[in-house]
Amino acid sequence: MHFRCLALRGFAALVLVVGGPLSAQSAPLAKLMGTWVMDTTNGPDDHGLPKSETLVFAPTANGFRLTATTDDGQGPGTSTFACTTDGATTDVGGGRSMHCTVRLMSDSVLYALDAVKDGKTTPVERGRLIAAPSGHVLRDQYDALSEPNGPTHHRHIYAKQP
Repeated sequence: MHFRCLALRGFAALVLVVGGPLSAQSAPLAKLMGTWVMDTTNGPDDHGLPKSETLVFAPTANGFRLTATTDDGQGPGTSTFACTTDGATTDVGGGRSMHCTVRLMSDSVLYALDAVKDGKTTPVERGRLIAAPSGHVLRDQYDALSEPNGPTHHRHIYAKQP
């Protein structure tokens, strides 16, 4: 379940076209930096989970490092992984890793997360992070692809913390 939370929280997806240099397109990425606390979940497949979630985005050379602390009702779990425009792979233990690629758009950041185990890549999540022009609200809208009954659509809203 912890690995599933990692995938559903952070940003589980991959195989997006790589974005260009961060220079001119970095405004949406810069808006992500900092700490965000989940306010609501209102996607058609959210069903009240997670109970709580905090995302911390920290800048890296060509992307970000995400630390996600999620509680799905079983107690909090924390996951950390890197996401870059050319794809970053983070060891998540147990012979598994998470590969995350971001693509910078003019108003948002697309992301793809894939689980990698024993050389096999499995798509986990594809989504879009959109920070409001005010910079105080973040929407993470994504499809969880590794669900046993097919993809599910989620929408989580976060409030920026000072």
